[in-house]
Amino acid sequence: VQSCCADADCSSYRAACGNTNWCAAAQYRCNPVGNGPHEDDRFDPERNIMSGALTVRSKMDSIPESWCGIECQIAAYNIGECVIRKAFEEEAGPGGAASWVNVYDKITPEVMDSCSETYQSWSLEKKQTKIRNLGPYVEGIMSSYNRYRLAGIS
Repeated sequence: VQSCCADADCSSYRAACGNTNWCAAAQYRCNPVGNGPHEDDRFDPERNIMSGALTVRSKMDSIPESWCGIECQIAAYNIGECVIRKAFEEEAGPGGAASWVNVYDKITPEVMDSCSETYQSWSLEKKQTKIRNLGPYVEGIMSSYNRYRLAGIS
């Protein structure tokens, strides 16, 4: 198991450890330069699952389902709430509604840059890959969700 700060040039907590909501959601310890999993609650399975669930719930609460369905909420978990908000506002305008496909089409590297210093530090290719992978990610989650729902698992 590696420390989450594997890059020598990591300059911020977010760049070093990824989604800072993980620790904020459940007030757990994240130790980006610690000596291993015994110092970092992300490696505790119970706390990891609980914090992940709280983070997902937080994203679902922050992006109204009426905007473009649960797809936007899932995308916000993956790429960031700000990116989804800006793409939605560009597509639908204030108080509007839009389909997930149309919101997805509005996600650009420039939108990502406007939302995060971390994204600003990424290469254009890395941002394009993140955007390209977002659609299949959301589709995969929705496919699993629908299978479980149809099977009566909630």
